Amino acid sequence: MHYFEDFHAAERSIWGGLVASGWHTVALFMRLAVDGHLSGAASIASPGVDEIRWLKPVRPGDTLHGRFTIIETTPSRSGAARGTLRQRGELFNQNGELVMTLIALSIIGCRPR
Repeated sequence: MHYFEDFHAAERSIWGGLVASGWHTVALFMRLAVDGHLSGAASIASPGVDEIRWLKPVRPGDTLHGRFTIIETTPSRSGAARGTLRQRGELFNQNGELVMTLIALSIIGCRPR
């Protein structure tokens, strides 16, 4: 199938045109998160993501930006110099519309108490 045929099929879909898959959108958010947040942090690991919501379609040509908000911090019970962050991630398009949200967990290094 050629791109031209896919484009016309997408125009007839419920979306009215081409859209990114939700997982592609999450991958783009992760790239933004690593470049703008995690690469400068003492990030150790992530036990996972509690929730992902795709709220609006992401289309070719959209310009996306994201935001993390820390919801909760939990120091390590073992006393190690690390803790867990619970964060709300938000991804917006060029019109300021919220297109995706997630709740992520991160294990991160911290100063001793």
